[in-house]
Amino acid sequence: GKFLGTSGARECEDCSKGTYANSPGQTSCRPASAGHFVGKSGATTQKKCDAGAYSSGAGNDACEPCEPGKFSSKTATADCSLAARGHFVAGEGATATAA
Repeated sequence: GKFLGTSGARECEDCSKGTYANSPGQTSCRPASAGHFVGKSGATTQKKCDAGAYSSGAGNDACEPCEPGKFSSKTATADCSLAARGHFVAGEGATATAA
């Protein structure tokens, strides 16, 4: 959860939200992968977005709920899927569609 980015520093710094360091001796922090997030400073791991939520790109500090008309039935997704023809999603954060 910490890194040392400059020579001669006295102490390591915490990784910021959206990043993590999972081993000692890091010179920088890793950004959270798409479909994942790091919600606190000083983290040693990233967490998967829950079903019904997503995070696109890298370095996210939170996941966003799927918007109406979209859903995500799996964890760790980078985007939500559109409801198929004949199906709908009325609210946010859906994990399935309705006929």
